[in-house]
Amino acid sequence: MRFKKGFAVALCFGLLACSDNVPSGDPQSGLKRDMRGYKASPGVLVAEDGTPHWIQSAVTGYKETTLDTDLPAKVVMQQPTAFCRFRKPNLGEYIGNVHVGTGNMHAPIYTWSKTKIRERAQKLAENAQKPADDPRKIRVDTMVLSAKDDSFPVVDVVVTETEKPVYLILQNEFGKILWNIHLAPGARISHVVALGVGDIAFANLDPDVPVEMAGARTLRSCGVQPWRKMQDHWLFARNAKENPSLHEEPVAKNKAAYRKYDSWFKSAFGIRSEQNLAGVERSTHVLVGPIPENLDDRIPFRPLGGSLVIMTPVENIAVAGKSGYEDKAMAQIRPLVDKALERDSTANSNSGS
Repeated sequence: MRFKKGFAVALCFGLLACSDNVPSGDPQSGLKRDMRGYKASPGVLVAEDGTPHWIQSAVTGYKETTLDTDLPAKVVMQQPTAFCRFRKPNLGEYIGNVHVGTGNMHAPIYTWSKTKIRERAQKLAENAQKPADDPRKIRVDTMVLSAKDDSFPVVDVVVTETEKPVYLILQNEFGKILWNIHLAPGARISHVVALGVGDIAFANLDPDVPVEMAGARTLRSCGVQPWRKMQDHWLFARNAKENPSLHEEPVAKNKAAYRKYDSWFKSAFGIRSEQNLAGVERSTHVLVGPIPENLDDRIPFRPLGGSLVIMTPVENIAVAGKSGYEDKAMAQIRPLVDKALERDSTANSNSGS
């Protein structure tokens, strides 16, 4: 299979649904500035040098992951790494360095904590005490839920490097994340390290591949969290340049956090944290390796539907459509609301007697 670093361009003369055709136009148009980088639209694949491509340049059968996506076949839990020690890359391995803020697509896998259940129940109990004509009153109970907050953001990781075994380092800065792996024929992932501050999950990753997952607790023991070096295209950097006196302290903190993370990363993995890096602030798809030279050499896209998902343990989970998620979450919330209202009613009766 032959690859090159350039951008394979093809025009789609058929219907828009012809997902195997590479769209016309500049994929740079799918990157919008955000406070800490770019927000990538679905369909924009970011390479290790930061170059955007259409994902159809690398895969066939692409389908955007949404909350209406088909469900995975199985979800298994795996304990995260307990200590701040990771297997270092070997000299013969290709380091796939991926860093995102979060994903810009969402999967129909929902997780939430017991604390979140109690907070939402309290909100509904307080809502029940409001007068019917109160404009702030919640009219539909499920409005206390948040499918976007509870569902997993998704980033597709397209691996085309075939000359060496790939050591993947996957980093995210905000909340939970699901990494969906797409492997080219002949490519081999030798090891995966995932660094994040929330729940971590993988889809379509060979279960025999060694995985080290470091969540918030482990990273606290490391004394770091994933951090990017400030870039000129960040809106934060632009604001700091326009109003330096107002941003002096935040800029200093950002630079200090980056230097600390970069130093730790170099010690842990042998490379700088920004070296050969793929990913933007809000990513959809990232590329580890070169873009295929010929469209016939593209790799099959592996959807979430029917896949095996491996994730860190969670307190509550719903692998379902939106209505199934709402039913399960509300089944936990409503009994707490009833108890709270019963306590209030008893307290009011006692105070009035």
